[in-house]
Amino acid sequence: MIRKIVLIVALSIGVAGFGQDDGVSKADEDKMEKGVLMLSDSVIEMDVDEDVYSITQGNSYFTSDQKSAIIGMVVPSSYKKMKEDMGNQEAREGVEIIDRGELIENGKKVLYMKHKLEREGEVYIMLIYCKENNEESSIVITSYFEVDKEDEYIGVIKKAIFSAKVE
Repeated sequence: MIRKIVLIVALSIGVAGFGQDDGVSKADEDKMEKGVLMLSDSVIEMDVDEDVYSITQGNSYFTSDQKSAIIGMVVPSSYKKMKEDMGNQEAREGVEIIDRGELIENGKKVLYMKHKLEREGEVYIMLIYCKENNEESSIVITSYFEVDKEDEYIGVIKKAIFSAKVE
């Protein structure tokens, strides 16, 4: 259940720009089609600790109890546009934005947002990371874990995002 919620949130971030205007031109239709293909067909290579995330499904990695995951996707939005969108995003009901910003490691810039949410009686942290893939697209990595497990997972998650690249 929590996997579906996280995936829906992540997808809504990636395609938020497409739902903004009712008048859709042919160029916009082509861009949307390209974006949908990008979301579904891209293979993201990440350095993920398989001892921790032992279940793999495409670009998604889950712990055996499925209480933590790393989910990767490519979205048809530039890093600059993602930075603007993530900076303007407001909290939604049941989701608190704890922190957001930009990290730089070894010259690589990565946007992040940290959320706190409660689902099925448990409190989770959800992290959304974004890094540039090319001028027209970004790699978005969404992860979640129980609120008291951050120290256990954060290093593994950061290693995955900074190593992520499209094959």
